[in-house]
Amino acid sequence: MTPKDCPGDLETFLNGQTLASVTLASNSNLFSYDAHPMPNTLVVRLNNAGGDFPEPLITTARKALIHADVGIIIHGMAGYDGHVQGEALAYAVWGYLQQAVPSGYIDVLMRESSPTHVGLDPVTQRNLWTMTAVCRYIAS
Repeated sequence: MTPKDCPGDLETFLNGQTLASVTLASNSNLFSYDAHPMPNTLVVRLNNAGGDFPEPLITTARKALIHADVGIIIHGMAGYDGHVQGEALAYAVWGYLQQAVPSGYIDVLMRESSPTHVGLDPVTQRNLWTMTAVCRYIAS
């Protein structure tokens, strides 16, 4: 069975979208890996986060329904305005992905009912939000 690169696929799906007045662009403010150094802008990061076990499908070929989790971190800016802008982007990403059907996937469902503000980055004092996208697809 060959797994998909779900964070990379979601990055491709989000690339060029304008959400909460922020245009997402790969390798600028949208990453499917840890960005170093972290840009001093609003940033969306996507990383593999495991998922539930594959469900075998009864077919003539050996296939499985995969539930792959993608952890999403929104890096806002410091201060009140940074919180407001970061939260707006977090909710916009949540809403957009909740309705997403990227090519090759059955659907994308958000695990939480809303993005979670996890506080401030201890080094940069930037606001952070997290959420998890469950990307479902059939692998063979």
